[in-house]
Amino acid sequence: MFYRSGDVVRRLPPGHLVVEGRAKDMINRAGEKISAEDVENHLLAHPRIRDAAVVAMPDREFGERPCAFIITNDGAPLDLPAIVAFLSTRQIAKFMYP
Repeated sequence: MFYRSGDVVRRLPPGHLVVEGRAKDMINRAGEKISAEDVENHLLAHPRIRDAAVVAMPDREFGERPCAFIITNDGAPLDLPAIVAFLSTRQIAKFMYP
């Protein structure tokens, strides 16, 4: 199954993908505009997160919602309650939470 992430990528000869950028950076959640890059920057401030990508996912109620893909420094899972607790300490509106 594939999702349209909005990322622009190119494929290298051995099959590796290189992310070049985004076709669309804004997520429209019930009329609220959310910058995927802003949410990524908040996530990257977490001491256990090495990399993060935030994309728009379809949502029946809100049209779109932010969805985060993260890589931790140690490879161990980071659960959603820990991420929400961290984001609640930052200057970020709750509707922007992935």
